[in-house]
Amino acid sequence: MTTSTFKVISDIHGCDEEFVELLRLSNYNPDREKLILLGDYVDRGPDSRGVVERVMGFVREYGAVALGGNHEELFLEWLAAGERSAFYLREVVGGRETIDSYCKPYGVSGYEREARQLIQEKYAEQVEFMDKLLDFHEEEGYIFVHAGIDPKQADWKQTDKSSFRWIRDEFHFTPHQASGVVVFGHTPTTRLHGNESCGDVWFGEKIIGVDGGCVFGNQLNCLEISPDGLKTYVVPRMGM
Repeated sequence: MTTSTFKVISDIHGCDEEFVELLRLSNYNPDREKLILLGDYVDRGPDSRGVVERVMGFVREYGAVALGGNHEELFLEWLAAGERSAFYLREVVGGRETIDSYCKPYGVSGYEREARQLIQEKYAEQVEFMDKLLDFHEEEGYIFVHAGIDPKQADWKQTDKSSFRWIRDEFHFTPHQASGVVVFGHTPTTRLHGNESCGDVWFGEKIIGVDGGCVFGNQLNCLEISPDGLKTYVVPRMGM
């Protein structure tokens, strides 16, 4: 049983309107509760820049915990013109929406040199913030990560960075060796429930999935962990 109250949200993916509404609905009180965000603030949704800005504010003003996801990793690799830059621009990834959210206010279109230069110059603080995001957070018997941990590792902290941000089935279906409960995002819970219309928080064996697949038209979830137990809040995708 915890002595504190945590509000956990993952995979906002540029859905800032839903993020704000979920905080309101869950009665988030930064004076009494800790907000823990599990990554993937960017890509696919309409306002990645706004989400990152809001997350930075919660970290700066209220001590919220912000972890990094695989989509922050992909964005930073595109920004550095890395090997997966072309992959980032594929429709399935949603990187173009992120780039547009930063560049369109300045009248810059396109996804190459000019866009990279503008983001690095105008949004250096946000870029640095994403570059320094943590891979995990541990508190009061819970392990918070974006994607999962390596279930084969006796010491879960030996999980490599790629697994923290990308692992899926191996983690979902193999009992892990950590003593705590792992709370994760990354994989929409519709897949874990085996039901495309059910994006509710998913409870497995010492693991809890919270990604409701909001950006795919489902819902944004908040898991509340408190001395009274576990509670969930849901906001459906808006403006669809």
